[in-house]
Amino acid sequence: MIEFLETQKKILEEIEKDIREVEGGEVIVKHVDGAKPEDLLIYDGIIVGSPAYCGTLTWKLKKFFDESVSVA
Repeated sequence: MIEFLETQKKILEEIEKDIREVEGGEVIVKHVDGAKPEDLLIYDGIIVGSPAYCGTLTWKLKKFFDESVSVA
């Protein structure tokens, strides 16, 4: 199970609710630890959330995006 902070959980629930209201809307939640760069190619849209540390995202998410350049 993916653990979220309370604020992250509320934001995620609102996004999920809005997407599911669209006909055919489907939500798949992945933690960066379980995502692969190839995942970026198979979805119609991707929403990314990250805490900001000194104005930047987490190192895991930055690493994920850096590695994803090879599949683009």
